[in-house]
Parts: sequence; C-alpha cells; structure tokens
Amino acid sequence: MPETITDHLLNAIDSNDKALFDLILNYLQDNALSKETLEGLTMIIEAFLENPSAAQNRTAFIVDLSKYMINDFELLRTALPIAIKSFLSSEINKTTAVKVLGAKNKSVPLPIVHARFNALMKLKKGQCFHNSISRNWAIAGDIDWMIGTISVYDFRNTYIQDIELDSFLEKSHMFERTEKLEKIILIKGKPDKTSFIDIIHSSAVLPVSEASIKSIALETFVPKNFTLPEFNIWWESSLEKKSDSSAPVQPKLDINSARSIHELHTILRTIESSLKLITDEKVITHISEVLNQIKPYSKAKDYLNWVESISMLMPIIPEGAVNSLAPKDLKVYDVIWPKDEMNDICLNTWTQLKALDLTNWIVFTEKVLGQEYLKKALPLLPWKVWPAICSKLSVTFVESIIEEASKITSAEMLIWIWKNKEKLGSDTLSKLSYSVVIPAIYRSKTGALWQAGPKELRKLLLDSPEFLLQIIGKDAEENVINFIEYLNNSSALTSVDKQSLIVKLSRLSQKTKEIVNSDRVKKMIASKQTRAPQSPNSETYITSYKSFNSKIKELQELINKHIPENTEAIAVARAHGDLRENAEYSAAKERQKFLNEQRIILESRISSTQPTDFSDIQVNDTVVIGSTIEIAYDDGKKEVFHILGAWDSDPAKKYVSYETELGRAVTGKKVNEKVALPDSKSGTIASIAKISQSIIEELK
Repeated sequence: MPETITDHLLNAIDSNDKALFDLILNYLQDNALSKETLEGLTMIIEAFLENPSAAQNRTAFIVDLSKYMINDFELLRTALPIAIKSFLSSEINKTTAVKVLGAKNKSVPLPIVHARFNALMKLKKGQCFHNSISRNWAIAGDIDWMIGTISVYDFRNTYIQDIELDSFLEKSHMFERTEKLEKIILIKGKPDKTSFIDIIHSSAVLPVSEASIKSIALETFVPKNFTLPEFNIWWESSLEKKSDSSAPVQPKLDINSARSIHELHTILRTIESSLKLITDEKVITHISEVLNQIKPYSKAKDYLNWVESISMLMPIIPEGAVNSLAPKDLKVYDVIWPKDEMNDICLNTWTQLKALDLTNWIVFTEKVLGQEYLKKALPLLPWKVWPAICSKLSVTFVESIIEEASKITSAEMLIWIWKNKEKLGSDTLSKLSYSVVIPAIYRSKTGALWQAGPKELRKLLLDSPEFLLQIIGKDAEENVINFIEYLNNSSALTSVDKQSLIVKLSRLSQKTKEIVNSDRVKKMIASKQTRAPQSPNSETYITSYKSFNSKIKELQELINKHIPENTEAIAVARAHGDLRENAEYSAAKERQKFLNEQRIILESRISSTQPTDFSDIQVNDTVVIGSTIEIAYDDGKKEVFHILGAWDSDPAKKYVSYETELGRAVTGKKVNEKVALPDSKSGTIASIAKISQSIIEELK
C-alpha cells in the first residue's frame, strides 16, 4: 500500500532524509494545504525548534517550506529566523539579515522571504544586476550590515548610491559579470533576441522566467534601441517557445482567485514583476469587491495589506478606474486619512511602505482626496514620509504650509527648509535659528519612527559648518556668545555633543575662534553644571545597577535552567505516543512558547537599558529621574515619592518607575505646578530634591 502525505509527514518528524522532505515539498507545490497537512507540518517544525542543530536537511526544509505558504504560518515565522541564521556566513550580521529578509515581518509574504533568502545566498560583490524599480542595470558593491544597505556602481565602477538591501533582493535579477552580457546590454544597434535570451540564461545567478526576461529586455532596449511598437514586433518575431526547465516553478496564482485582502496582497507581491495593465472590467470589479472588505475595525495588518495592494495596483489600473479602488465605507477614510491627528493605524501604515509603494500611495491619495489633504497631512507625519509627499508637491506649496505654521517645532520642517534653501525666500530661511533647531532635536514623541527627523537634524548640526553658521545668524560676538549660553542651558544635547559643537564653532572663522577662547566664554563653559537626564529616548531605558543585575540574573536562569528543563519535558512527553492527544506534550509546548517569548523580551530590553548609580544626577526645580518629590493633593494631604529607573518600582518604599502612570505624570513638572494624577486625583508638586544617599547606596 503506497504511503500517503500523512505518512510522509509523520515519518519526517524525526528524520534527516532529504528525499523525504523533497516528496513533501513536491506535494505542496501541486496541492492545496489541508488541515491535516498543516498539523503534520506543525509537528515537523516543533521537532526542529526542540533541537534546531540536529538535522541539516530538516533545517533546509524549514526554509524551503516558506516558498509554498500563501497564507501566513505563525509557527513557521518562529522557526524561520533560526533556520536562516544557520546558513549565514560569519561575516554577515545575522540579526540584520533576518530583518532584511522579512522573516519576522508578517507584512512580507513567506514566498517573498524565500525569494529574498535565495538571492542573498547567491549575492556577491561585483555581480551585475537589473532592478525592476530603477529599471536599470548596475554593479553590486559592499553590503553595510549595520544598517542593511548595499552600495551600487555603474559599469565604469563609479559609485551611484546605497539602496535598501531588502528591496534589492526582492526586486533585482542578478547575473555574473561577463563580457558578452555587458556587450549586449550596452549595444547601440538592434540586438539579436536569441543571443540576448541565451546570454541572460547563461549569466543568471538564479533561474529567470520568460516573463522576467521580457521585462528586462523592455527596460534595457526601450527607448535606447527600439520604440515600444518596434520592441513588440522584435520580441514576438521568431519567438521560439523553449521549454525552460530551469525557470522556477511558481504557485498557480491569479488575481481573480483572491478571496480576501490578504490573498490579493500575497498574489500581487508574488507575481508583481509580471503584472500587466488590467483592462478587463470584470477583473477590476472583482478587485474592487475584495478591497472593499476593509472595515473601520479591521486590524493594522489588514490595513497595511490593503494599502500595499492598492499601491501595487496603481501602475496597472487605467486612470479612469482608479476611484474604483477607493473604499465605499466612509468611516474607513477616518482611519487611513484622518483629518486632524494621525492615529496609530494610519501612521504605521504610511511609514511601513517601501519607497515605490509609498509614491504610488501618495498618487492614489491625491486622486481620491486632492492636494489639499496632502497639505494637511504633511506636518503630521514623520520625516520618512516627507520626501515621497514633497515629490508630489511644489516647493512653493510646501513653503506655504511652513509659513502658515504659527510656530515651528518640527524637525521635519527644519530639515526640509535646509534641503531646499536655494529655492526659498529669506523669510522662510530665517526660521532656521538655534532657538528653534535645538529644541526640535529633543522630541517629546517616542518611538524610533519619530526619532529619524531629530537624528537627521542633529547630524546636520554636528557635521555641517554651513548649517551651524546659518542657525547662529552671523559670526558677530553677541550671536556666538548667546548661542554658547543657550547651548549650555539646553538639555537636548549630551555634554559630548556640546563640546563638539564648541570646537566646530571655533573653526568657523578666526573671529569665532577668538570668541570661543575668550575669558568670558571660558568662564561660561566652566560654570556649566552636569544635568540629569529628563527622560530616556525611545531606544534607551534607564534603571539602577541593582535592578539591571537582577534582570541579567533572571535571563541567565531562564537560559540555563528553565528552558533546558522544558526541552527535556517535551522530549519525555513526545515519547508517550500520539502527539495530537497528548495533554502533557501540549502543556510542555505552551510552556516552551512562553519561555521563548520571555527570553526575547528580556534580551531586547536588557540590550537597550543603561544602568546608573544616580550619583551624578543634578536635581534643580524640575522632576527628573533620581528625584524625591512631595505631592500636595487637592484635599490637603501630602505624600512623598522617589522617581527612579524603569525596573526600580517598590510601592512599599514609594519607589516609582518613570515608566508608570504616576512617573510619566510628574516627570518634567516644576515646583508649584499642577499635575493630573492616576485614579482621577490631582495635586501640586510641593517640593523637589535629589534622592537621599541611602537610596543611592541601596540601588548600587
């Protein structure tokens, strides 16, 4: 009796047999994923997670499995980063690689993760590539694994730019750099089509489909060698339908088969490179019906898939049919296009889009709501989105937005002014003053998303002498001295940054050098007091050494004791038989999931936490971390609290973490300032002092 797919799946749980895994993958290629098949795959993945290094062929199977997962598979998402890392060489930053591949990012379909991984495994410096976004040929350079970019060069080895590695891997076809390939790419006359196709196949690092070859040819030779009608005739003439056994087998996907926004998004992403203009009204109607499944209460992930789907459809939908993509439910407009303040779904969706998708989304937004909406939205968005929106607006139009602002506190506006300084009037340029720029660096909004603008502005301040001179005004003595005094009193920059700026200031001119070296300035700098940190930024937390060491001990106990004990418990439970009816096994697996989540949380938080002993804290008239405060409640009662680090809370001792509701409510307040407290209480900050020496000693 022949074995069924269920037999293969059960046999593969503890196997390292490549042939067996290939049988399963071949089955998935030709068959829909059933509930029973999913259960079997789940058991294989669980076995892998128990001992990832036990079977190399099983590890490869975990990676290859992602190619056939049209719908997301959460357990596979958990296993993929581990499997992928085992194939990466030592010079690759594995954390960055996992992020670039999108292995943990549910907005990146699993087949795309697989395609990016294959491309990364074949990528080498010096290879030619054709990119479907830029529609150009170029040469791959070095990868910066710190930030996940790759440098790009032309055929003369002249540097062009750095581009995001995830986009490069997904949108590029890579080829070995050969004389034949360069010659036919750069040919001035009409190339021989058969030779072109043969060279593409023989040079390709990974198999290239016929549809992709046609796209590459179109973008290579039109309009340089052909007009579009000439190209079509050239391509169709003597077209030899060669069986291309080397071309990758793609899942049978069709836009008309999409039943949900998620399926439409996955299909579009998978076949994006071969999408053509849609003229069939029935197809457009079907797409519209699927897109209108979006609701005001839909999840953030659904909104991202919806927006990305529209962005991918924009280039292939006739202009007259664009409005058919717009939502019919007007309440959806309030979610994705809010009028007054960006909500989390809108903000996360707009800022997670890739450059090309974002540009298409801006075009769609303008067609649906008009340019006036972009005018309202621009000041509410972080810097990441500004270049795409501003590319669709005139400089005069953006300048009018800035002129209408009563007060500029936005790092984004200031950066835009500087980048467009040659096109702006003197009134707009005058808004670049140090009293505006330096506070804008110290942004109150938290999250890495909002820090890009302030970081860019800080970089300008520290690295550009021209910018420094602009914000000071002129190198007149009073201007320079006022700037230094303002700098000394600012909490937006570190002491290192301040010292660096004063050194750069002295190098602007002989005049500024004399001012900086004057007795007046030296006394001013010498009298500067060390200031306490007001609050940590979005990437760094503050806590005491005592609490920090306690968390490290907790992590070590998790890794060295609890996780090994759980692994052993799973192995024992598995030995008891049928896993589908094994309560002991299920409980152990739930425990495994909890422990792994705890480990990830602890490792992430510890890596971004700065321990302190609070001894250098200077407390004046403002509540900062390391303050002891007295609150006078409105009912006449008083209470003392000690505002401490992220992990330092102890209600019995009145130790309050700055991350608690109470900590956030009082941090930054001054003496005699009213404060709204948790539980609908209110009161006044009666006094502020530095924490006592006994508390400092306790927390060391």
